[in-house]
Amino acid sequence: ATDRVGNIGDSHSVTMMIDRTAPIAGGWVFASEITDSLFGSVAVSIDATDANAGIDVASCSIEYGFDANGAGSIPDISTDWLSVGSGTSGNLSSAIDWSTRAGQYLSLRATLVDTAGNSATTAASHFLILPGLDFTVTDATLNRLIVRAGTQDPVLLEAQIGTNEFYSGSVVVSIQSAPASRDSLTAWTTLNSMVLPSGSFIDQQEQISMNVTLLTAGEFDIRIIVDPNDSIPERDEGNNEYFLLIGAADPQVIGSVSGFVPNLLILFIVGLFASSILNRRESAS
Repeated sequence: ATDRVGNIGDSHSVTMMIDRTAPIAGGWVFASEITDSLFGSVAVSIDATDANAGIDVASCSIEYGFDANGAGSIPDISTDWLSVGSGTSGNLSSAIDWSTRAGQYLSLRATLVDTAGNSATTAASHFLILPGLDFTVTDATLNRLIVRAGTQDPVLLEAQIGTNEFYSGSVVVSIQSAPASRDSLTAWTTLNSMVLPSGSFIDQQEQISMNVTLLTAGEFDIRIIVDPNDSIPERDEGNNEYFLLIGAADPQVIGSVSGFVPNLLILFIVGLFASSILNRRESAS
């Protein structure tokens, strides 16, 4: 550099970097699972990196919407993108009614800006909104494992039905049977059903108790199934069942003996009869 009177300064070599690379988006982060049980505002954020200039967080923004099939660049239910606000994190509106959203998709996109002014808008990301409610069957028991086939020897079945959250509606519970040697094509036979009325799950659990009978002899699987017609949207339909094993004996083979346990009176009579025969043989000899 030279000043106005001709003085010349020392020379310096300087390397200047020009950042023309846009920020890179990572994954989306949710403060809670996205279900139809959500209430109030929902926090969302996106991971973003920029190896050169760094992220200008204040200049970034997040948008959201709702989509029917989780495809496309514009959410088709909300018909446009809605602003969450500036930054790489924010809260979805507390006015959203999540209770009607099960089966829809939450759509998100972000505009990321670095301190050099480079920007990038992410592709739309779609997240399936799941039902929050989930039924389970636990602690199922039979008071006997072997019964007589027919209507005269019912067995008592008890089980605990639970939910992971409050549910105000009614629920159908069915007891079904199928041969223990069944395959995937074997149909289940409904032995009994009951309707748990509205309000049963205020405390998120209900004890059931019912009698069932097996009309034919053999070994059977007993299935307790909640909401057998899948009329209630649930988070996991696969845990609505509980299986037990029971044997039904032919009454013509075992007589009137309940549960294969001989009646003490019958044993006593048979014993007297056998003793009488032995005494007669001893007297004759």
